[in-house]
Amino acid sequence: MKQARRYSTTALCVATMGWALSPMWVHALVQRSAGVVSARNVELLGPQRRELAPSEQVTEGQHLRVREGGELSLAMHGGGRLTARDQADLFVYGDPSVTVPAGHTPSRDTLARRGEFVMRVGPGSRAFSLVTPAATITALSGEVLVRASANRVRFMVLSGRARVRAMGHETLVREGWGARVDFGHAAVPRPLVQGPTMTGLQPTVTAYGSATDLAVGLRTVSNTPVAQWQVELSRQADFSQIEQRRTLGAAELQTALQRVATGRVFIRARAIDTEQLEGTWGPTAAVDIVGPRVIEAAPGRLALVTLPPGMRCAMDSSPMHTLPSMVLTPGRAHQLRCERPDTHEVVTTEISAAQAGEIHHHVTVVSDTTSDMHVVSIRLSDSRGGGIPYAALRIEAPAGVQVSHVTEEAQRGVYTATVQWPHRVGAGALHVVVNDTLRFDEHMVP
Repeated sequence: MKQARRYSTTALCVATMGWALSPMWVHALVQRSAGVVSARNVELLGPQRRELAPSEQVTEGQHLRVREGGELSLAMHGGGRLTARDQADLFVYGDPSVTVPAGHTPSRDTLARRGEFVMRVGPGSRAFSLVTPAATITALSGEVLVRASANRVRFMVLSGRARVRAMGHETLVREGWGARVDFGHAAVPRPLVQGPTMTGLQPTVTAYGSATDLAVGLRTVSNTPVAQWQVELSRQADFSQIEQRRTLGAAELQTALQRVATGRVFIRARAIDTEQLEGTWGPTAAVDIVGPRVIEAAPGRLALVTLPPGMRCAMDSSPMHTLPSMVLTPGRAHQLRCERPDTHEVVTTEISAAQAGEIHHHVTVVSDTTSDMHVVSIRLSDSRGGGIPYAALRIEAPAGVQVSHVTEEAQRGVYTATVQWPHRVGAGALHVVVNDTLRFDEHMVP
């Protein structure tokens, strides 16, 4: 005997509603949204035009515009990622002002009027589409670069796969292929120009200051005519954030990435053909830039500068030496000088007082109840609690108040001054300046 299936009241109601609802009603009930991962110089257009704030949700149908020099990164419904830049103009998940024939469902794909877009679909993420005036591009997996204008779109499948639909024709496009699609024409994909190899880069580069220049040479590996070269530098292996980008002419096979700070960087290059289609990236180079590095102070530890083995450096007026590290005096600016062994050129790096660490202070006031005299004692200490000697202190007082010269006591880091504060002056504050960096007030009541 078969057992009867049970259905909850809620399930029956939902099933009944599903038969009754038209596609338009379903579209209205379920709204998609995209999370803002990052936004720089992005406008939210509409009745209340305003700047788009980072980390807010963008709801279906909202109109966004990326201003010159800006960039927008959206986490799409389903896990994909859409990056827009270069004065991009887009409607997220469809333009609500577009009218459709009766019985048809409005498009819920993101509409890209113009600009540059990068579509990324990682493992476990769902495909998503970008509707341009000339064609609809669907990223199925990997990374797709799209450049859209009023009557033309260029798309390049840098990794994974994509689908393009134009003039009623749908074509699957694999990695390393792309196309220029003009309005009113079908897409004809073709292979992208292969990325160049880079020359002149070493796995480890020594910087004798806080940064150095990196010379990059390019060597073509393709016979396809090239219009431009592009070189990018990032601190992330996936190039999610670009620190430097250089665009070179076809005949320029050398460039310099300037003022690259110490640490590990990643560099890649690609070609742009005469149809303005970006090619695939060539091999990525990882470069470790080693040099003087400031380690910030922490509880129980002073700020210090670490040096690569064998590097000759000097702090302030001290002589050159090859110590592995040098401790910084808190609250005081420093000047680090390091020598290049090949040319004996000395590279100077300025270290700010803030980088050198914070000065902690404790003030004690001992007053003579029979007179107007007060002894102000100031103890300066570092992050380890040790006293800071040889500090330059200045005490400023209100009119009518006299302050003696500040003297450093035998106890390390303790400074005293005598203050004559007449009762007629009333309550006020002493303004204390330490090494021209730390400033604080000590309130006084005569």
